[in-house]
Amino acid sequence: MFPQHPLSDGVVRLRQWHLDDADWYVECTRDPEIQRWTTEPPDLDVATARAAIEHAVADRLVALAITDAATGELLGNLALSPTGELSYWLAPAARGRGVATRAVRLLVGWARKSGVDRVELHAHVDNVGSQRVAERAGFRRDRVQRAARVVKGRTWDVVWYAIDRP
Repeated sequence: MFPQHPLSDGVVRLRQWHLDDADWYVECTRDPEIQRWTTEPPDLDVATARAAIEHAVADRLVALAITDAATGELLGNLALSPTGELSYWLAPAARGRGVATRAVRLLVGWARKSGVDRVELHAHVDNVGSQRVAERAGFRRDRVQRAARVVKGRTWDVVWYAIDRP
């Protein structure tokens, strides 16, 4: 399962990660908000990022760069696991512009056409921004799971969202 062509709505474009994106990716993961709300390791290095990109490309994983459709500027990261779990983050400069909502809608639309019956995502209970993205993208709040995960030594309560294929 992998989009055969980049996905775009004319504002954002989703494309496969390239090896030369690794420096940007690593720099973005240093952002305090990305560290606070994601599982991105604080000590990620370029060699590890490049290896992950090579693995994603070789295994045709749905791990995509969010870019500006007009300029190609990198804006964020979006992934869909084989089990239908979606995750994303945005670079600081891309936040507050509707980019994440657009990217999530594009990938969910592709997943539906590809036969994925249910897409889920979760957010830390305090990550209101991510919850708003899910809701604007058409997800419905599914459940709250207490002590759901341990991330970077902290126990997370998470809110799950789901969208089902009609």
